[in-house]
Amino acid sequence: MNRIEDIIIVGAGPAGSCCALELARKGLEPIIFDHSHPREKPCGGGISPPVLRQFPFLEKFRPMGCTFGDFKIISCINTEIVTKGLENGFSISRRYLDQELLEMSTENGARLIEEKVVGIQKRGKVWKIKTNKTVHTAKILVGADGVNSIVRSKTISPISRENLALTFGYITTCLQRENATIKFHVNIKKFYKVLKDN
Repeated sequence: MNRIEDIIIVGAGPAGSCCALELARKGLEPIIFDHSHPREKPCGGGISPPVLRQFPFLEKFRPMGCTFGDFKIISCINTEIVTKGLENGFSISRRYLDQELLEMSTENGARLIEEKVVGIQKRGKVWKIKTNKTVHTAKILVGADGVNSIVRSKTISPISRENLALTFGYITTCLQRENATIKFHVNIKKFYKVLKDN
């Protein structure tokens, strides 16, 4: 009979790795399934002051990131506002951040299995987790696998379209490091049509 694990976490991004780290520090041995992390991502690398207050250990990653003094937000009608006083926050490469958090969790007792979860089923009091290679059983299942979560889609439902958002970002090394900017577009379909036509 297959071993029944206590906790399986699907997803090794910041949420999954931090969850695994906290569980491992409490003496548990969570298993993380992820076939793609760590990887670069042009979104989600902003570490805000509230996040630092809740997870102060993230401060040690600041030297590998970029601290912004000002933060510019441009609305969908091109109204601009520059926020001040965000010097305590910083932006960092998601590949680096994800790698460091994942290594912290495994060094404390979590285990990473680099397989893609393709199926989830509740059977009695346990979860059956099927990957592209193996099948595992767990008492507790944690979904930390992002917006297209297989855990959510198999246990509740996919996120509805009206509750989804789309971002468009670039990974670049040639822009100034003093300011961060976020711009909202009024008509994303038109915006992407323009990009496609150009």
